[in-house]
Amino acid sequence: MPRRNKNMDPEDNYGGLEKLKSDLGLRGRTVGRRPSRGDVWFTDLGKRGLHIQEGTRPVVIISTGAGLARVVPITSNMDRGWMKEHVVLTEADLEDAQPLEPFSQGVALTEQVTTVPDTAFKGYMGRLSRENGKLADIGQALKAVLCLR
Repeated sequence: MPRRNKNMDPEDNYGGLEKLKSDLGLRGRTVGRRPSRGDVWFTDLGKRGLHIQEGTRPVVIISTGAGLARVVPITSNMDRGWMKEHVVLTEADLEDAQPLEPFSQGVALTEQVTTVPDTAFKGYMGRLSRENGKLADIGQALKAVLCLR
């Protein structure tokens, strides 16, 4: 059974995420915007199982096409940033970002790369800056995970 945040309302599967998105103005930021490589979005990953990121959370988009996107989930658990498959991200790594309390920092979990439909994207958060090399770091971590080097 997945762990639940003790502060969550038992009737709300996403821990108040709809209110959070409304408060942060994320709904308005998605109008006319299509997910693209390097973007960070709140995305509904659905139910997945133990030790796999699930629910609505930030993800980095790796590629898009045919109504699907390959994404890497982001966790706020900073204890996981030491593994070579993980890339630490901060709000400073994002361009075009509003101050987002839930994403002050996080860890991209490249070993959990997954495919989601375009309808899973709930709110735009920003995009990884090309200058800081974080998208390239994620690419290198994916190569290691997939044994491509």
